[in-house]
Amino acid sequence: MRKITIPFFLIAAIAALHWLPNLFAKGMFMDGVYNALFAHNMVQGIGSFWNPQTADYANPDYWDNPQLSSYFLSLWYRVIGDYYWVEKMYSLFTALVQLVLITLVWQIYFAQKAEIEKYSWLPCLLLLVVPLTSWCYSSNLMENTMSIFTTISVIMFLLFMRKRENLFLYAITGGALIFLAMLTKGPVALFPLAVPFFFVWAEENFSWEKSLAYMLIQVAATAAIFAFVFSMPAPKNFLQHYLEVQLLPVLTQQSTAGGSHFTILVQLLIALSPLLLLSAVSFFISRKESITDKSFFKAALAFIAIGLSASAPIMLSTKQNKHYLLPSLPMFVVGFSCLILPFIKWVESKFINKKLAQGMRLVCVLVIVFCIGLSIKNRGAYSRYEEVLTDIEKIQTLTENENVIRADWSLYSDWALRVNLNRYYNKIICMPNETATTGFYITKASERGDKLSETADRIYIGKKYDLYKL
Repeated sequence: MRKITIPFFLIAAIAALHWLPNLFAKGMFMDGVYNALFAHNMVQGIGSFWNPQTADYANPDYWDNPQLSSYFLSLWYRVIGDYYWVEKMYSLFTALVQLVLITLVWQIYFAQKAEIEKYSWLPCLLLLVVPLTSWCYSSNLMENTMSIFTTISVIMFLLFMRKRENLFLYAITGGALIFLAMLTKGPVALFPLAVPFFFVWAEENFSWEKSLAYMLIQVAATAAIFAFVFSMPAPKNFLQHYLEVQLLPVLTQQSTAGGSHFTILVQLLIALSPLLLLSAVSFFISRKESITDKSFFKAALAFIAIGLSASAPIMLSTKQNKHYLLPSLPMFVVGFSCLILPFIKWVESKFINKKLAQGMRLVCVLVIVFCIGLSIKNRGAYSRYEEVLTDIEKIQTLTENENVIRADWSLYSDWALRVNLNRYYNKIICMPNETATTGFYITKASERGDKLSETADRIYIGKKYDLYKL
């Protein structure tokens, strides 16, 4: 038991290093601030689930993504309060849920092999060493929530494959989960539909007829739920705009977010580089020590293939962002765990002893305590956009009774200003040509702007922005 508990201390320590130091610090990746803004607006009664509103003054309607993730976050605001750190707590919660789900994937798949099942901590540990994991679960991304649904959908099939009963129950539940994942991030959530196909070859005792039946029922369930929901007026209106504004342009290369379709593969190789390196070391050690276990090779290929089915189709889009890969990572880490397990067993047999185990546990506990201390120390500090957030805090104190502030054209695309000001203080930036009643004008620091009246008085000089009273 002393040997087995070491990895759980490691997992807790690495997770603490990833997320605790900046948990209560201000500032977040812009996509995460957007998602927090949508959730914040839902609580405030601004917009709706099927017609979310952004910080744009003239065209606030937002059709780029479904809003299930923001809806869940809005529930956190309702229960806890509308604090800046709630979205980070929600991201941390999704990370912890995902670690539990990955453990279940391993335990269910290897339920009949007790000697292997006990290593359910291994894919969790590997997920934490993937560089992308720390950043994604610190940034309140839609993919954080979506990957929970897709992973549970895969679990539904694994349960059916092991129990060989309740076909309709598991397949329909799996289809419903895929639909929820689509309501979180769109059609990239469809990859679990193909999961049964990959286990036809990996599982010799599982017939292709059962795999096909599960796949067809799951597809039918997903399609039926989709057709029912989007036959209603509000969802139908959202779907029409989503197709026109977001999905079709990125698939037909009409989107402004152009780039190489192979960028995502480069990002995938970077994300998986620690796993590839450990797999190479495991292969070398296994050959040298004659401990190669080929029984896991098919399982590894099946899970890695599922990961590729979740990530490779992103190449069809002109938008190639690394965080799109997050839902595929649980499948990749389970697959690579099968390849790395012989190396882990070798390390345990050669190096783990009572004194080392005690020392490692002590170090892990000290790391966790240190990270808790950092999270308290960094409360209210800045982890991102420090100059922007400092300026808008000062601007808020001077414009407390104004809901709209006019800004120079040079700030039109400054979404860090627009979204953070709206998220935290309910203020909207309007451009010089947009009719709005306001007594204040924002420009870039040390720039007066060509639309600003000569009689306007500068009442705040900031690092990024200056504020004038009209």
